[in-house]
Amino acid sequence: MQLLQSNVPSERKDSFFVKVLSGILIFCLLLVSFIFLLIYQNVKKRSLEQSYLAEQEVVSNVSYSASIMQDTASSMLAQLNGDPKLLQLIYSMNTESLSVIQSMQLLQNYTRASSWLDSVYIYCSNEDRVCYSYTIGGAYQLSFRELDDFFDAEFVQTLESKAYLPQRPVMRQTRYRSDAPSKTVFSYVLPVKNSLNSYNGFFVANISAERLLQLGYGMANGAERQLLIVDADGQSFTSGRTLLTDAQAASVIEAVLDGSAESGQMLVREAEAICTWARSADTGLYFLSCIPDSAISSQLRALTRWFLLFYLSIVVFAVLISVYLTVRINREYAALQKQYALSEKRYAENYSYIKHAILRSFFTLKSSDFVIGRQFTDNGIELEQYSGFALFLLQLRQRELPDDNQNTSYRRTHFLLQEQLERALAQESRYELVDMLQGRFLLVCEQPDEADAQALAQKLCAAFSDAAQFSVSGVWQSGLTAVDQLPAAYRALNERMELLYFYPVGSFASLTELDARPVFGRAQAERVRSETVQALCTQRFDDASASLVGFFDAWFEPAADMPYTLDLLIAGISEYIATFKRAYAVTMEYNPSRFRTEVLRAESSRAVKRLFLELVQDISCAFASIDNRSNYIDALIGYMERNYADPKLNIDAMADHVGLSASHIQNIFKAATGSSISAYLRRLRLSRATELLEQTDVPVSEIAERTGFGNSNYFYTVFKRHYSITPTEYRAKRPNLKDQRS
Repeated sequence: MQLLQSNVPSERKDSFFVKVLSGILIFCLLLVSFIFLLIYQNVKKRSLEQSYLAEQEVVSNVSYSASIMQDTASSMLAQLNGDPKLLQLIYSMNTESLSVIQSMQLLQNYTRASSWLDSVYIYCSNEDRVCYSYTIGGAYQLSFRELDDFFDAEFVQTLESKAYLPQRPVMRQTRYRSDAPSKTVFSYVLPVKNSLNSYNGFFVANISAERLLQLGYGMANGAERQLLIVDADGQSFTSGRTLLTDAQAASVIEAVLDGSAESGQMLVREAEAICTWARSADTGLYFLSCIPDSAISSQLRALTRWFLLFYLSIVVFAVLISVYLTVRINREYAALQKQYALSEKRYAENYSYIKHAILRSFFTLKSSDFVIGRQFTDNGIELEQYSGFALFLLQLRQRELPDDNQNTSYRRTHFLLQEQLERALAQESRYELVDMLQGRFLLVCEQPDEADAQALAQKLCAAFSDAAQFSVSGVWQSGLTAVDQLPAAYRALNERMELLYFYPVGSFASLTELDARPVFGRAQAERVRSETVQALCTQRFDDASASLVGFFDAWFEPAADMPYTLDLLIAGISEYIATFKRAYAVTMEYNPSRFRTEVLRAESSRAVKRLFLELVQDISCAFASIDNRSNYIDALIGYMERNYADPKLNIDAMADHVGLSASHIQNIFKAATGSSISAYLRRLRLSRATELLEQTDVPVSEIAERTGFGNSNYFYTVFKRHYSITPTEYRAKRPNLKDQRS
């Protein structure tokens, strides 16, 4: 004891200083790092939000300009419709009439009056003539033509078949001369009807899309960006720097149209660009602004460098504070260390501690000759004087053991155990209680009679059955007559202790009873695994539960093979669950590793049986949800096949049909089919269109209407994007297609 007391304080002093310094330093560094991480993340978030708001302002300004454009067009059409001289052109375009010529000049004056207008048409259906005024090369032109000779005749021909509203623009491409490049315009149409509700003609106002985007660029502070205008049909017009390829732009447009948000932002990783969009409620158009990702990342890098420098300076300060605090604490520790040395001496010299340590060594070491005799006598151990022995190996399990206070909780539970044993053994002559560590205690009683030992086991079982904070199970052996038999008897009890796993918590079993247990071998375990998995595969969940109940109610091998047997069953069920989730695309909360941990930590086989039966119940519930979901998918597909020709068919209408929300049906449809609803509907329409192209001579424009595309321009765009050829080219190859099929 002198050696222990003299050297420990000086040796531990430096070690304690290093540990305290390391602890304080780590704590300070972690605290500073955590605070700076929060601040950096907050600042980074705000920086990204500011960037997003700036881009959102750009598209919002363009959207606002679109509203002005719409007001201008609507006002212009109203003025045209209210001018009697221009109305004359609707009913007659006799070029020899002086009034008609004056009216045409008046039309040109209207065109010059608005910087927004690119051209204005007046179509007379009675004479199939068009009077128009347009600007080209900065000059204003005025003319009229027969409809067959008009450069925009295709659009005018569609006016009588389309219910265009003056409140909504039609984005399309046109050219004013055959040798001039095509340009994208927004067309506003105002029909003029007679008393019979038939069309006498139309006023058409065209506004250049390039003009609209120029305003957007003027409000974007000169940043390099690509601006796009997209209508509800997916047609687009772009201007500015080219950041996105056609395929990337098509993917972004599809994502925007498939979503329900009025505005938003997305990252296009392939193009290293950030796209921000907003929808104009007045025009129904989407406006997108795409800027390079480097424009934002450069700001973030500068911010990161500044924060890193500031962080390093704070770290240096934290190190200095840690050293100062450690020196102060170390001084206090020196005084406490002296007191600890005195306490350690008293504890080492404590009589009961020495007695306890000697008994534990006696039972755990194979040779006990060195403790029998004088060490027993000197420390008041009277085992040699017992007339007979009964050994009880107790397993203590605490019901609640907080991780932050394990030692205190263990000492309290140990005291309660001793108190309970003293009450239960009050009538016994002599006994010793030895802490064998890891929650096991060895009770040595003077009990030569086996019947008395059986009665004592029942008394101990009853004494601990109502313990609130802990439970006690045990194995016991009686009939021992000599002290030198005790170590071997303890080892036998310790080996069989694991078999209490198959008994209820709080049971006491004799060594003779445990040795007589029948064996449940690996062959039986393989059979049960096969039966259970086969029952699950055929959805016979009651049979699977019955197989598991029979398995856990039977006797099987000792603890050495228990993990193997359980792992065999867990692996079979886990493999089935993985296959089941992939096949049916279901979401089921199951983690094989976590489930195995729960199984191996269970106190008894009954608890394990409950875990497996609950898992079978979860699988059964997952199967029940699949049937309901399949019904919704079938209803959605049937509804699309019946109504694909309706151009107004959308996700909201489908959601109303099946009685679910739009977001929910999109999620379940995607999980079941691997495709979005919009993509599936588009493929369905294209499939019907190809059938009409192959089997009929119906015009392409009519096919577009029959298949729900609405207009031939959009139909051409989608068809070529999907098949890499136009509908006309596809039809030209029709004989070859028929030959291939035959």
